[in-house]
Amino acid sequence: MILTRQAAQRSSSVWQRRTALAAVLVCGLIFSLPQLSRAQAQPPVVVLIDGKVVQAQSARCVRGRQVMIWVRDLEKLGWGSVQVGQPQQVMFKSKNVTLTFVKGQSVALVNSLAVQLPVETYVSDGRLMVPLSFVAKALGYRYATAYNVVVQIITSPGKVVEKGNNAIRGQVVYDGAGVKGIVVRAADADFTAIQGAVATTDDDGHYRIENLPDADYMAYVYIDDNPAYISRASETIAVSGGRTLDLQPISLVLALTALKPKVGQLAPVIQGVVKFAWTPCKGAVSYRLDVKESKSQEAVAAVTSDQAASEVPADRFIPGVAYEARVTALGTDGKFLGTTARAGGITWTFTVEDTLDTVDT
Repeated sequence: MILTRQAAQRSSSVWQRRTALAAVLVCGLIFSLPQLSRAQAQPPVVVLIDGKVVQAQSARCVRGRQVMIWVRDLEKLGWGSVQVGQPQQVMFKSKNVTLTFVKGQSVALVNSLAVQLPVETYVSDGRLMVPLSFVAKALGYRYATAYNVVVQIITSPGKVVEKGNNAIRGQVVYDGAGVKGIVVRAADADFTAIQGAVATTDDDGHYRIENLPDADYMAYVYIDDNPAYISRASETIAVSGGRTLDLQPISLVLALTALKPKVGQLAPVIQGVVKFAWTPCKGAVSYRLDVKESKSQEAVAAVTSDQAASEVPADRFIPGVAYEARVTALGTDGKFLGTTARAGGITWTFTVEDTLDTVDT
């Protein structure tokens, strides 16, 4: 996962990672059991924090080694408090970090930074379940798992690791051309940003990140550093022996903004249609607007346009029902150039007014 700079600064260095929690997975016969659905009985987890057993009855093993926990149980661990945010969003706030989760999503926010989750969130018996490993690492703890035995999180400081002499390099492009001034960070195999391992692209979009110890790394472009673009990553590569290795180009995707209706607003019906608009995407030759019901996720409309605007017949909508919209911008040859779907960010939600005709203002 990727941590924000604010989270990383809580330790004197990313090299000084805090080790975290120890939870014993009582997932007996996990290799011989068939894969369980979320609706079926799931193996319980005994949680140990710094060697002491704590109550986390909601913790469950899913997909083998992933442990999910009810977000409210995190409060019982003393790690922070839960708050309800935008529709479908739940925030978990600790002293220095705010985590934002959305039901059924595979991304979340660490403060303002979009982060890929190891497994998507889901609701079980009315409880929002989130990945325990993600929460632990976001709070600065080290997390490890073992089948049938241990998921470990320990809260005492770990040992300091010296900087290395390896380097990674590559190029950041948009629509095939190099982009100047993009901040690129190195992240390790656990998706943790390495403090100080950062570079800015030159006139041709090239970057080079040095002083890396032997390990696996990826290059990452954060929306927090580069707000015009959504977060994008390279492949992961193993570096060692003082070598400089090349990564595949990172193709940028513009972060488009919803203009009409605004996020969370009531959309007017104008001459029998609901009108949508968004910021134009450089180089785009077509846009696809997808609309679905927020609760059921049932598709309502899929419209293609060559302009940064579109319309959907009003009879597709039910007044008062929450909907979500997403725009995908495509360039020549179908290149993915832009989207309103910012991973982990606020969803473009709206409702439609209960009227058949409104004057267009």
